[in-house]
Amino acid sequence: MNLNNKISNQDYEIQLNEGIFQAKKGNYDRASKSFLKLIRANKENYKAYINLSNIYILKNQINLCLELLFNYLDKYKFNENIANQLAKICLEYNLTNDIKKLFKITKLEKTNYKKEKKYLYFFQGLYFEKLLKFNEAINSYEKSILCDSNNLDASISLLNLLESTNKIEKFNKILNISLGNFEKTEEL
Repeated sequence: MNLNNKISNQDYEIQLNEGIFQAKKGNYDRASKSFLKLIRANKENYKAYINLSNIYILKNQINLCLELLFNYLDKYKFNENIANQLAKICLEYNLTNDIKKLFKITKLEKTNYKKEKKYLYFFQGLYFEKLLKFNEAINSYEKSILCDSNNLDASISLLNLLESTNKIEKFNKILNISLGNFEKTEEL
C-alpha cells in the first residue's frame, strides 16, 4: 500500500477474495475486518461494501447493512450494484421506509431511463406489486424495459401481471414487442 492509502486493483482483488474465503468458512469477524480494510484503502470501490453488507446480513445486523449502503450512496456517486443490493435487502426484509428512501435518492420519479437503473425500476415494480398497486407496478416494469429493452426479468413480470389483471390487449401488445426484442438478441 502506498502513502495515500490506495491499493492496486490486483491487491484489492486478492484481499477481497481472501475476505470472501473467510466468509465462506464462517469466519465473519475476519471477513468483516478484511472488507473494512479494503474500504479504508479504496473508499469508492463498491465490491468490499457489497461483501461487508452480506456479512452484516448473515450476522442479522440489518441496520448496519442499511447504514453502510446508504452512506455509500450519500458520499459517492450513484452505483448500480450498491443500489440494487440495497433494493434486494429492503424487499426481502419488507423495509418500506428504506425502499422509499432508496427510490427517492436514486431519483426514479424523474424520466431518467438509463440502463444502470433498469433493476431499480424492476424492484420498484416488485414493491408496488407486493402492495397490490398493480398500475404502478406495470408502470415501473415498463420503465425498466425502457432502460433496457432486453430486460427479461421485467418483461416476464410485466407479462405475468398483465395476464393476472386481465389486461389481455396490452398483454398481447407487450408480448409481440418483447418477442421481437428477444428474437433480435436470441435471449429466448
